[in-house]
Amino acid sequence: MYSHKDDPVFDFVKKQKKVSCVVVGSSYEKLATKSVQFVDNDNYQAGRDVTQFMVSKGFEHLVFAYTDMNELVQTERYRGCCEYLQEHQKDSLSLHFSWVKENENILKFQQFLAEHPKT
Repeated sequence: MYSHKDDPVFDFVKKQKKVSCVVVGSSYEKLATKSVQFVDNDNYQAGRDVTQFMVSKGFEHLVFAYTDMNELVQTERYRGCCEYLQEHQKDSLSLHFSWVKENENILKFQQFLAEHPKT
């Protein structure tokens, strides 16, 4: 499973008496029980690590693409990315995409590339 704040699917699963689940990622609530367990990873460090890797490979114009900064995983990865870039005096750009509007995303991406040709 995944963890979203106020997620109706997760809320439903938590109410089930005979269903156990493992949530990968950070919990918005501290509610580990016998039926709900959490396996966390360090998304902040993941953001730093992937940014460091890209910079070490010679990429200079990095863009953090995201869909929802209300999701803890995306917020933490973005924070790690930005802090690494700031520490190394590099610009950070971000680009917000929709989860559902594919055609809008394509147009937004094309416009972004036209405005940032070195990206």
